[in-house]
Amino acid sequence: NLLRRFMRARMSIDDSLLLLAESLQFADTAITLDEEKRSTIIKHGIATTAVLASLHTNPADDSAYAALAWVGDSRAYHIRDRKVLYSTLDDSVARYYPQQGHTERQLQDFLERTSDSPDDFYERFTNHDLQMAFRQRNLIAACLNGGTSCVVNVDTLSVEPGDTILLTSDGIHDNLTRAEIAKLGSAKDLLAAAILRSRDDKNPRAKADDMTAIVLHV
Repeated sequence: NLLRRFMRARMSIDDSLLLLAESLQFADTAITLDEEKRSTIIKHGIATTAVLASLHTNPADDSAYAALAWVGDSRAYHIRDRKVLYSTLDDSVARYYPQQGHTERQLQDFLERTSDSPDDFYERFTNHDLQMAFRQRNLIAACLNGGTSCVVNVDTLSVEPGDTILLTSDGIHDNLTRAEIAKLGSAKDLLAAAILRSRDDKNPRAKADDMTAIVLHV
């Protein structure tokens, strides 16, 4: 409701990021209040990850950009010519339990690309950092109604006509590699591929989970 009321095609970067961040903070409060109302029914906490994206023209120079805001491991990808140029950095446990030999970005880059090839299998299980990152890839360090103050991540991207901004829940990107995601152009194809992978007991990425994919075309 907040986005519908205040979102505009022409917005400054600061205004668009503030609006997206406040929307997620309001959502955090709403989920907390809803949980309190349902506390006699629900035995476990209500929580969710989230990612938002909006496309704008910057009135300062008429450039096109995408504004992003996220909490947890719901993720945004910037795709051009079937290549991933950028992905948002998850609120992963590596932020609080850093590995010695890799940055958070290096660990996530590995998780996005590793597959079921013999080389990838060897890499995962001969390096402690990568092995732990792969084992803990379902663990997150932040979510809406996570029990602490909601810190929202924000970023912006310069975009061009023909670019794609893809938003996914972890049921999509845990099952599919970065290369696979870049090649699949529609939400329907992404969902079909992720569902198929989730049922493949022989693939190390296989994972049954909620699956959401939203594709924004510039």
